[in-house]
Amino acid sequence: MSSQNNPSGSPAAASTPSGQPATTNVPNAPPVTIRGQTGLPPRRTSRDAPRYDGTNVQDLPRFLEEVEMIGDEFQLSDQQLIWRVKYYANQSDSEIWASIPEAADGASDWQAARAAILGLYPSLDRDRRYAKNDLRILVQQWAVTGIQNREEFAEYQREFQKIASFLVSKKEITEEDRNEAFLDGITGLPRNTNCSFCGEDGHFIRSCPKVNEFIRDGKCIRNTSGKVVLPDGSFVPSTIQGRLLMDRFDQYHATNPGKRAQVSRDLKFDGVEVPRRGTTSIPKKKDEEPKPEPKPAPPAEVSQAPKHDGSKHADKPAARPPPEPHQYRNLSPIEDPVIVQQMVSRVLDSSISLTLKELLSIAPDVRKQVKELSSARRVPNAATHLVSTEPSEPTTSEDAIVAQVSQHAWSPESVAEQAMPLRTVKAIFEDTEEIHCILDQGATLCIIREDVWKRLGIHLRSDLAIMLETADSGQAPTLGAVENVKINIAGVDIALQAQVVRQAPFEALLGRPFFAITECETKDFINGDQSITLSDPS
Repeated sequence: MSSQNNPSGSPAAASTPSGQPATTNVPNAPPVTIRGQTGLPPRRTSRDAPRYDGTNVQDLPRFLEEVEMIGDEFQLSDQQLIWRVKYYANQSDSEIWASIPEAADGASDWQAARAAILGLYPSLDRDRRYAKNDLRILVQQWAVTGIQNREEFAEYQREFQKIASFLVSKKEITEEDRNEAFLDGITGLPRNTNCSFCGEDGHFIRSCPKVNEFIRDGKCIRNTSGKVVLPDGSFVPSTIQGRLLMDRFDQYHATNPGKRAQVSRDLKFDGVEVPRRGTTSIPKKKDEEPKPEPKPAPPAEVSQAPKHDGSKHADKPAARPPPEPHQYRNLSPIEDPVIVQQMVSRVLDSSISLTLKELLSIAPDVRKQVKELSSARRVPNAATHLVSTEPSEPTTSEDAIVAQVSQHAWSPESVAEQAMPLRTVKAIFEDTEEIHCILDQGATLCIIREDVWKRLGIHLRSDLAIMLETADSGQAPTLGAVENVKINIAGVDIALQAQVVRQAPFEALLGRPFFAITECETKDFINGDQSITLSDPS
């Protein structure tokens, strides 16, 4: 019998020459009664077969629709559709779907099975497709990674629009909340690579050919800073509107005719050089003689001043005005001009004996010396730890250094290790899984790895996901929270709240909430062992 005439909805079994069917690994499928399309539905390895690998849950409704299309094409019954949807899915999801009564072997209500399968994924519920926490996580992720170009900005806009529009339609957030959240995810707008003058891509205003064309037409010039301004040096008024700077220049000259620059047209025309207009400020050359002009009176004789070479005196500084006398002078109270005159007279007459006041009043240097001797200064304290020895032999400076080091050397009997391994405690989660947990008093919450959560099969609340600070100052979102997780340690039952992370170097981490509820006391030993004492919360 050929495979095309096989009435089964499963792939056809090979036949032996004796007529006995060969054994295959394909699970048994309900028989297919073909009333429309001839042949068999495609195998899972066929390129026409629908596929679902479980990586993106949002693809599940389309996968179910494709299976329904195959059912309509080959006139499959509800029981055959249920078998087919498990046949085309990946191994993990197929086992999960087979565990629910509506999609188990022998089930014959396709609509009930379809609803039960979709019910396993809360994110596919049209009324609970997204939560405000999903929008917050998306904004935080893009705020951390940053937007570097237009493609990334467009990707962020698409993802944001998908979630925000749903929340606005459900009145979870307002229009103002959506706009504020959108701006929070933008750390820096992509740089505009278009020319600000003509708007074309590939160049900037510094090398814009349109600017050079406008300069030749006298519509604008470049100032000393290289900026494009009007011929009079001013910027285009803000009242002149236009999409581009080029349009604003055209609009300005349209409303203000006759204000173009004429410099380029006066200097050159069709390759013929036009002489410049002479001015009185330009000196004439030696060989040029001034043309005589008719005057009413003969010109007076003018004496020629000697030629002055400015280069020889260019480096000489200009003459400065004499300094003005100071309006004040320094005078100490002890100075007395009368005493000075008396002392001069006494010195000239005979030998004298001076008092300290008289000496200080006439001798500034002596005053300075007395002040230095009577002023307090900061000096380092003497060493407090001194060792006095009587060497039997003469010692050198090197021997003294060695002796000083040996006196301060410390040889403890026991020292700390360079590193020691972390200690873990065995805990039984949900009376099924024995997991090694790390105790960490520095963690503010308890954490479970994703694969452990999947093995436990407990409900995950994705709306309670948070952003975690990692050790390298980075941020990573959690998958959600599991509530009232039952763990048993040495006969003590504890209900914990924990966050689920995608990747971690541990299976579970017990942080400060665990230490608080159990009043945990730890004691470490010198060999690296550790003992803990727990109090039963109940």
